Amino acid sequence: MTLYDGGADVSDQQPDEAAVICGCLLRRERPLGQVVRDADGDWQFLCGVVAHAGEDPPDAGVVGVREAFREFDVPKPVQGLLPGQTAQLGPEREGWRIR
Repeated sequence: MTLYDGGADVSDQQPDEAAVICGCLLRRERPLGQVVRDADGDWQFLCGVVAHAGEDPPDAGVVGVREAFREFDVPKPVQGLLPGQTAQLGPEREGWRIR
């Protein structure tokens, strides 16, 4: 996964949005467990195991949203999160819960 530099476009339609991703995912230590779209519409991709207390993790990086969707094979319903929604993978990884 490539850290976002704000320049490269991953689609022909519009620039990719930046997303915060926890270091656990960047280092591939844990699988994706939580996707957050905060009230401002910003995205966060988190392991869901380490409590990040609603703040950017200290070892976070920034990646393109579409790249994260592809890298983690994020299902369409999760890609469609509205601002203020969170999707969390169930404890047995059986499916995503959107709230």
